[in-house]
Amino acid sequence: MTEISSLDILAMRLKSVHLEGIDPRFHPGPPGARGLDGYHSGSGLLAMATAGHHLDDSAYEALAKRAYSKGGSVGLKGPRAAYVGVHLLAGHVAAESVLATCRADDSARCDTELIDGVRGVITHLWPTPAAAYAPWDVRIGGRLHRHVQRFDYRDLHPALSDLARTAMCQSDRYPAALRKLHRSVGQHCEYRQDRLDLLGEALMRLLPKQTDGEDQAVTEEHVAQPR
Repeated sequence: MTEISSLDILAMRLKSVHLEGIDPRFHPGPPGARGLDGYHSGSGLLAMATAGHHLDDSAYEALAKRAYSKGGSVGLKGPRAAYVGVHLLAGHVAAESVLATCRADDSARCDTELIDGVRGVITHLWPTPAAAYAPWDVRIGGRLHRHVQRFDYRDLHPALSDLARTAMCQSDRYPAALRKLHRSVGQHCEYRQDRLDLLGEALMRLLPKQTDGEDQAVTEEHVAQPR
């Protein structure tokens, strides 16, 4: 992969002018704006996920490639694909860590409606490790949100409601919901090694293990977004 440096994937420097024309459903927000920059919150979460895993250059190359494929799946190229891809990949990693937390809990993993609801949101927004979609059916997130509220799963994971809301957004409200998911999962994992381990494992599961050609084929297959 030559589009970006794999070791710089979590420290890119783009300006607002470089992000002009990006679909508002995927725009990460103004670079450097505290709380409003999805690349900043996303790169922070991915950095947390890599902590303690002692990744080598090949793993960072895989991380860069995955971010690039996420951005490519929404029609972007070059640094813009990587920048937006970090924002989207962090959301996917956050969601997978929420699912892992549910599955690790004795009571929650027996709640098929909860597990299926979380999986449904993940499949809705991130159908493959290489692809990302914008929300297009608010009922999927709505079902999960009602179930979380009904059984008060906030103590299990505070980001469950945030995850549900990411699938309930329309138009340009989605990036803000994704940024909130980044922050909620990051706060949940901070200073807790067991939670950091789940976050790191979620990232590792999403990194490409295919050849470049196979991974690119998956990306190209999902460029067309649901409307």
